[in-house]
Amino acid sequence: MKKSIKWLTILTSIVSLSGSFIVHSQTLNPSYLSEMPAPVRVIAEIKGKDAADAGARQLGAFNILVTVISDMAYGLEHRSERQLTPDEQRITTTYQKAYVDLWHKVKDSYGKEYQGDYNHDRDLLVELLDKLFSANFRTQYFKVNGFAAAWYKKVHANGATGGTGESTYVNTGSANNPDTRAPDPSIAKARAANVDTTVFGLQLGEPLRLPTCASMFDVPTTCFYEDDDFAKEIGEALGGAPARNPRERWRLVFVHKGPKVDALLYDGLLAAVKFETGGINADPQWAKELREKYGPPTLVRPFTYTPRIGNTLKANDLEWRLPGLHVEYNAVLKKPNSTEVITVDGGSVYVEAEAAYQRRLAKEKEQEKRTKM
Repeated sequence: MKKSIKWLTILTSIVSLSGSFIVHSQTLNPSYLSEMPAPVRVIAEIKGKDAADAGARQLGAFNILVTVISDMAYGLEHRSERQLTPDEQRITTTYQKAYVDLWHKVKDSYGKEYQGDYNHDRDLLVELLDKLFSANFRTQYFKVNGFAAAWYKKVHANGATGGTGESTYVNTGSANNPDTRAPDPSIAKARAANVDTTVFGLQLGEPLRLPTCASMFDVPTTCFYEDDDFAKEIGEALGGAPARNPRERWRLVFVHKGPKVDALLYDGLLAAVKFETGGINADPQWAKELREKYGPPTLVRPFTYTPRIGNTLKANDLEWRLPGLHVEYNAVLKKPNSTEVITVDGGSVYVEAEAAYQRRLAKEKEQEKRTKM
């Protein structure tokens, strides 16, 4: 209770009566920041099916709001997360601190009951846009984030919204029509921001230029192995529901002087790769190399694993939300959408174009709904 009182006291100096950020009546830079909701308002507005779920959704909301700021920075002025204005940095830091404070409270209060992960929940994004932002802000945001615009339109078209029910969808052309959709802008966005889009020499956004091996049992210099059963299996494991889109296909790739990777092709272009690491023992080296390649992570998720025999192990899962690119690092292998550890002797790295990441989230959402039916 003391922590909550202290947090509210500090917050009153920077929050208006409407629950948005201000600085002594001065205009924020950029001006859209005046609509960013204060943490107290987020907690007051975002509910759940029970207290534990509400906490999980509020945590997700803070992470989504951090992403909204980075999306607006890039979309409006082509600035990366490392080029935020002082006001953007201050509000981002406020959300991150609110997340940490709430995370400890939720974990201490509900423990294993806290199972939800809403960090990338697009339905939650729609709810935030409806409840906490004006129509003018939504119009601005949809101009820089076509994926959010398309999802917003879809949710309201289905009548599945907890917000105002109004639609301020900005026409983004043929975003929902895969047959006439314009080329994926993710890679161009990443390159414009000087984000490295190569993975072991494989270039995202380009055709997979590798010779075919005569046999997967030959130890090749570079090759790639095709198998219909494998494609189905890895598609189910990594993409949620089995792929129904014939434009999307998984490939198993053996990289010269590198690991075996699972490569996702969309329209014949490399959209994402996933590969395994050596697990928690290899964590320091992988964390170091990924930080050197992508800079400071956007999110750091500490976890503790206590085996039946042996010492307690600690490590961090890392996530980067870069312009046009999404990177996830898991120090150990876990069950899908779960904190349950499968093995500490293996970890994973997932590097994907922003569009591929959005498609994966949509499939996982559909799979989760089918599981609950």
